[in-house]
Amino acid sequence: FSEGLYAVCELLKVIKDKKNVYIYGCGNYGKKLYNILTKVGIEVKGYVISDDQMKIDVVSKVDYVSDIDSDVNTYILGMSQINQNSICRKKIKGEMICPKESILRILGNMGE
Repeated sequence: FSEGLYAVCELLKVIKDKKNVYIYGCGNYGKKLYNILTKVGIEVKGYVISDDQMKIDVVSKVDYVSDIDSDVNTYILGMSQINQNSICRKKIKGEMICPKESILRILGNMGE
């Protein structure tokens, strides 16, 4: 558990000064990650999904990744590590940050 909290703190340090932060994925992990980041004061512009995915209703806006223009985006992958690996193989403008397994475990154990 402490390893997971340490990993969350490290993630927050990495993204605290980033501009144009998006959560890539709006499923269970993505929504929980969004909640954590916004509660600690990180501005999240919204969610992005792959172009072949169907948009769902969430609290924040959802865009297709190809609709995001800027090269100075930061995408935090809010999904399982298996899905992270498939997204990391895609050519996407901007920086991608993949949360560690310990963070995903904490997210998986969190309530809504």
